[in-house]
Amino acid sequence: RKEFASIGSNLRQLTDADETVFSRWDNRLTELEYEAAQNEFASKSMALLHGLSRRFWMKYHNRHASLVETAALHANLAEQICRGDAKSAAVASDKLLDYIEEFTRNTIT
Repeated sequence: RKEFASIGSNLRQLTDADETVFSRWDNRLTELEYEAAQNEFASKSMALLHGLSRRFWMKYHNRHASLVETAALHANLAEQICRGDAKSAAVASDKLLDYIEEFTRNTIT
């Protein structure tokens, strides 16, 4: 759980110019989420989607997203997982997914 807290803290310090650093922290957060899930099949399925989602975000985020806002949403998720509060983590996850959905819709329309 300490690493989730560290990731959250580091993500909150990013600026819109820190794409590479964000990418590294996002990758590590995703790896930890897979480990925490303790479900090999769900993790493998999500890994396929994550790769596609990540490439889409990297290509279009400069047009319709804020790296700072994206990082803050990821940080909030990491911090809620760190707390061990499933309800708060689910709310944080929903907020991140809502943001990603809005970004996707804005990009393709």
